[in-house]
Amino acid sequence: MKTQFHPYLAEFFGTLGLVVSATSAGTLASLGYSIGPLADGLFSGVAVLLMILLFGSTSGAHINPAVSVAMVRAGKLPKAQLPGYLIAQFAGAVVASAIMRLIFTEASSIGAHQPGSLGLIGSLWMELLLTTLLVGVIFWIIDQEWAKGPIPAVVIGLTVTVEVAFAGSLSGASMNPARSFGPALVSGEMAPLWIYFVGPLAGGLLAVTLCRLLRPGPCCQTC
Repeated sequence: MKTQFHPYLAEFFGTLGLVVSATSAGTLASLGYSIGPLADGLFSGVAVLLMILLFGSTSGAHINPAVSVAMVRAGKLPKAQLPGYLIAQFAGAVVASAIMRLIFTEASSIGAHQPGSLGLIGSLWMELLLTTLLVGVIFWIIDQEWAKGPIPAVVIGLTVTVEVAFAGSLSGASMNPARSFGPALVSGEMAPLWIYFVGPLAGGLLAVTLCRLLRPGPCCQTC
C-alpha cells in the first residue's frame, strides 16, 4: 500500500543508486582504471534507466532537482511535494557519496564535478543546454501514448548516456544538482558547484518554456 511518504523514499533511494553508479566512473578513473567516454556515459545512463524502472511508478523517478522543479513549473508535480522531493534527492546524493568515500578510501576523487575544457562559463552554458535537451526529451516521451512499459526508461537512459559521453570532458555533464552536490560536499570541493545548480535548473525551466511554444496541447499546458 502506497503512503504519502513512499514517493520521497523512492526519490531518496533512486538518487542514491544513481549517484553511486554515476560517480563510480570518476572514482575508478582516479584509481588508475581506464574509463572511456562511452563507459562514463553508461555508468550514468544505465543507472537512470534502472532507477526509472524501479521507482517510476512510485514517484516518477525524477532523481534530479532540475527535473522536479521543471515538473512543478509544467503542472506535472504538485508544488506541495517539491520540498520533499528536493530533500530526498539531496539526502540520497550525500549518503551515496559518503558510502563511496568509505569504500574507496584510497581514491583521490569520488566523482566530484569540475568544469572541463570549456572553462567555467562555457561549462555553465553547456550544462544549461544539456539539461534543456534532457528535460525536453523527458516531457516528450512521457506524453506519448505509445511509450508504455520500459520505453520511457530506455529513451531517457540513452539520452543521459549520449550526453555524458559527449560532454563529460567538456563540462562534467552533470545535468543534476543533487548528483553534483553529494560528492562536492563529501569531498569539500564546493567552489565550482554553483554552475551545476544554475545551469541545470535554468535548463529545466527553459525546456518547459520551449515545450509550451513548440508543443501546444498536452505538454506543459498548466502552470
